[in-house]
Amino acid sequence: MENLKASEAYQYLHSGKVGCVLAYKHDGFVYLKANVEPSQCLNNSPHSAWVMLNENGDVQTAGCTCVAGPGRSCSHAAAIMWKVENAVRQGKTGLACTDRQNKWNAGSQRNAGQRKMKDVQFKRHCRQKIYQPSTTMQSSTTTSSTTTNSRQEARLFGTHEEWRKHVLASPMAGLFTCPGSSLLQLCLDGDPSPTTPQSPPLHNLSHDDHHTPLSCRKCRTFYDDYVNMPTAQLENIEKLTKAQSKVQLWHDMRRVRITASTARKVPIRSTTSPEKFLSEHLYPTFHGNAATRHGAVSEEHARQFLNTQGHTIENKGLVVCPAKPWLAASPDGVMNKEMLLEIKSPVLGKKSLREALATKNAEVTPLADGHYLLASNGPKGYYMQVQLGMHCTGLPRALLVIWNNTEHIEIQVPYDKHFLQTHITRLRTFYFTHMLPKIVDDFVKGRLQLCNTYLTLK
Repeated sequence: MENLKASEAYQYLHSGKVGCVLAYKHDGFVYLKANVEPSQCLNNSPHSAWVMLNENGDVQTAGCTCVAGPGRSCSHAAAIMWKVENAVRQGKTGLACTDRQNKWNAGSQRNAGQRKMKDVQFKRHCRQKIYQPSTTMQSSTTTSSTTTNSRQEARLFGTHEEWRKHVLASPMAGLFTCPGSSLLQLCLDGDPSPTTPQSPPLHNLSHDDHHTPLSCRKCRTFYDDYVNMPTAQLENIEKLTKAQSKVQLWHDMRRVRITASTARKVPIRSTTSPEKFLSEHLYPTFHGNAATRHGAVSEEHARQFLNTQGHTIENKGLVVCPAKPWLAASPDGVMNKEMLLEIKSPVLGKKSLREALATKNAEVTPLADGHYLLASNGPKGYYMQVQLGMHCTGLPRALLVIWNNTEHIEIQVPYDKHFLQTHITRLRTFYFTHMLPKIVDDFVKGRLQLCNTYLTLK
C-alpha cells in the first residue's frame, strides 16, 4: 500500500488514536479493522478504517470512512498496519489461555479414558486401605478372636464441674491452665449457668405473611433487635446523635425508620410502587448543596436571634417515638422546654420573604389579620414534619420559624390529633408491609450496612 504520509500514520499509533484491531480470515485473505480517532477534531466520531491482506502479508486494498478513504490509501488505514507491526515486534501476538477452546474432563497431566462398566469398581472410600496399621497390630488382630476399635469414643459429661476434673487430671491440663486468656482457659473458667436460647440467624429464616404488622417471624426478629428498643436506650441514642448529620449513628438510625422529614415522600396510594422511595431513603445520593449549606448557616442565626429574645433552646438529636419506634424525628430544638422548634430558611433569590409567601404553592398563607396559616398539604411537607416532630417528642405545640437574613416570620402550630391519626395509620401500614421487609433483605445480603455503634446497642 502506497502512502505518502506514512509518518503521519506512525504518529496515530504513538498518540493512542488507534483502537482495538479486529481480525477476520476468509478465503485466504485477512481483514483488519479498527477505529482511528481524527488528529484535529477531537469531538468528531472516529473513522472506521480497514485493510485486506493475503496470507503472505501483502496489502491488497484498504478503505476508510474519511475523505481520503475512497482513494484506497489513507493514514488511518496505514496506522492499523503500524499497530500490527508494533504488536508483533513486542511479542504481544501469542495465544492466551482464553484463546484455546475449552476441553471438558481434561486433567492437568492426562485425560482419563473410557472404561467398560464391568471394569469399574463402585465402592466407597476405605480408610484402612490408605492408612495401613503397623505389622505388630496386624499380627495381634489376626491372632485375636475379637477386634477392637482404634477410634476413641467421645465421652459425655453431666456437669461442668465433672468436665473440669477430667481436664485437670488429663495430660492436656497444662494447656487449660497456662497464663493468659486463651479459649481453652475461658472454657475451663466458664460460667456453667444455662443461657437463654438464641433465636436463629436472620439468613436462616424466610418471610411469612406481611398483611398484619410483625406477623412475619424474620421481620419481627430484626425489628426486636434493631428497631424496638427500651426507653432508656432511646434516650441515650438522642444524646449520642445531638450533632445529627455529623454522626454516622444518626444516619443509620434514620435509615431503618420513617422520619418526620421524609414522611411526605411515602407513597399515598397503595397502587404506587414503593421502590423509588425505598431506594432514595435507604441509599440516598444527595449529600447537600449550596441551599442546604445556606440553611445550616441561617438556622444558627435564627437560634442566636431567639436567644437574644430571652428564649432557651435545647439542641436535640434523633428522637425516636417510644410508642412507635419505627417513627423518628430530628427537630431543630426544644424551646423553653415546652415547644418544638423547627427552622426553615428557603433560598428566595431576589424576592422578599413576603413576596415568596404570596405565590400560589407556598407552604404558608398570609391572613387578613396579619397572621399566617401553615398549609396542611403543602408541597414541601412542613406541616407533616412539624406534627410528627411533636408526636415523637410529646410536645403539645410547635414554633415554625421561616428565616431570612433581613426578615422572618414565626408561626405557632398546635398538635393536630386527627391529622396524625390518619397519616400515622398509613405510614405504619407502609412500613411493615413494604419498608421493613426490604430493610431485612438488604441487611441479610450485606447491602445495608450499620455502624458498629448501632450494632452494639441491641
